[in-house]
Amino acid sequence: MAGDAAPQPLWLIILSSSAIASVIASVVGSYLQGLYNRRIKRDEYVNDYYKRVIERRITAYELLEKFITRLRTSFVGADGRNCSFLFVEQATGSEGAEGASVAVYGVTTLSLWLSNDATSKLRELDSLFAPLGSDSNAAVEFGKKNYQVIDAIGAELQRLLARDMLRLHDVESFLKSKDKPDDPGFHPLKL
Repeated sequence: MAGDAAPQPLWLIILSSSAIASVIASVVGSYLQGLYNRRIKRDEYVNDYYKRVIERRITAYELLEKFITRLRTSFVGADGRNCSFLFVEQATGSEGAEGASVAVYGVTTLSLWLSNDATSKLRELDSLFAPLGSDSNAAVEFGKKNYQVIDAIGAELQRLLARDMLRLHDVESFLKSKDKPDDPGFHPLKL
């Protein structure tokens, strides 16, 4: 018969099925390795991004910490009333001293990297400091008059800083908290 093929020897059948199995295993293995490598690269990218976010947040919180130290360090005037060092520093013209409003502004510029609660407290303080002018003696008097309120806000900022440091690693929750369409990003001050 012309259409009948001669039977193949057993060794040839085994060899060809082994070769096919090797090719299939190689293709599947390469595909799975490619998927695994893509997943690893994506995870590395996410981790690098999260590290950058954490670095930026640490920078903002370091600045907030320095600000809180200046705000909560108290000075007792000749009249026996307490005043935040932030105002006394301005009045004495210490090197690197800046007005209280400028100091708050310096921290507020990094508020994108602070928690919403810390940003809200800074805005509250900024509103309180809004009427301050450049007269350093008036600033000291303002600091004495509002010492209790300023110190309470400083204590709350300090508490928020400590709380936020415990959650600093949770970048995903932090970023989700910043996605609030109802916050216009600015708040008008009453002057």
